[in-house]
Amino acid sequence: MASPLFAYHIDPETLWERSDDPAALTAWLDRAAAQPVPGNPAVARQHHTMIGVAARILRRLDLAERHLSTALRLAEEHGPAASEVLARSRLAHVFQWQGRFAEAMAEFDRCLVDGSRTPELGTHFHFIFQHAGQCYYDAGEWAAARHCFATALRLRGGGAEPGDPQLWAWEATDSVLTARAVHRQLNRLLTAIYQAAAAGGGAAVTAEHGLPDGGELLLELRTLLLSGPVLLPVAHAVHPRTPDLEAVLDELAAQGWLCRQGRAVLAAPRCVAMLREVVEVVDRTAARLWPEPELALSLVELVVGGAVGTSDGAAFDAWVGARSARTAPARLVDGLCALRYHRVDTHTAAAGAEGLSAAQAAELSGEDPVKQRIDTRADRMAARPYRLLAKEQRSALVDALAALPG
Repeated sequence: MASPLFAYHIDPETLWERSDDPAALTAWLDRAAAQPVPGNPAVARQHHTMIGVAARILRRLDLAERHLSTALRLAEEHGPAASEVLARSRLAHVFQWQGRFAEAMAEFDRCLVDGSRTPELGTHFHFIFQHAGQCYYDAGEWAAARHCFATALRLRGGGAEPGDPQLWAWEATDSVLTARAVHRQLNRLLTAIYQAAAAGGGAAVTAEHGLPDGGELLLELRTLLLSGPVLLPVAHAVHPRTPDLEAVLDELAAQGWLCRQGRAVLAAPRCVAMLREVVEVVDRTAARLWPEPELALSLVELVVGGAVGTSDGAAFDAWVGARSARTAPARLVDGLCALRYHRVDTHTAAAGAEGLSAAQAAELSGEDPVKQRIDTRADRMAARPYRLLAKEQRSALVDALAALPG
């Protein structure tokens, strides 16, 4: 599709094409769809192919499916073999965009088998792997997607320059896998820190101060509350699954732990005193578990710095702005918390895109296609800061976190 009408750019997060001139492409599509079909099978196949591809790029997927199905039928009946493989892959691409992943993957698998037996494809064969990778990427099958993208780059041969769409696709997928690996390490490390801190004096501190039932959410807000007033949207972002959060905050205010200031809450003196002691216990615990975390800290702070403004939520940026400079182990704890809230923000935003709250999304079964869409979207959003890193930095970050004792 060398015509300027078909020029497009690729969204670096979804990997979907977007027309550079949708108005002109729409006008062409409407004219072409109204024209009589050529009598020559090869010309007719090209006619249906161009209409189908244009319709797909413009998200007119039913129209795209009709024309690309016809193009595939003509290729099957009249050949050549290479045209059949390419026609099948174009139709599979429509199934993918329609969310019919099982059908799309079955067609792409067939294309990969048939394509390996069709030397006439020549340099076009790597596109089959590229499009199969995009299907796996849309479906949230990240490891399979990265394998397909890597194979496409290898088959194409030559070096890929920054900005190359095929390299983009590999980098985007590797960033998703990095984000998921980092998230697993965050859960491991923060669980270890909090459990050790509770056993090392944290539980005694909260008991001594008389922390009430439901007051545990103050501990999650500790860095924010110690830096000043916390806006209610930020509190909701930190605790997106807490039912009746504002009622809980009102009760804590009535008990003298918080002060309400319009649409914000402020730590009362007794709350400040308790949280400062809790932070001291956490800092001591981090220094004991991670006495020399410089490599992990430098990489975490690199990611945190690049992640500002990328979470589509209120918790992450607020936490980053509230951090105070202390020891290296304590700064690492704050950085790990920040990255966890980046993930919380993205998951809340992904649920919101489906019209659900984070609490509602948490109730969905793992097989629910809505949950799968939420998880896939959240994974892509969580990968944003990692796309800014070089491949070697992503690997080093995961390795450095995995090396920390938990």
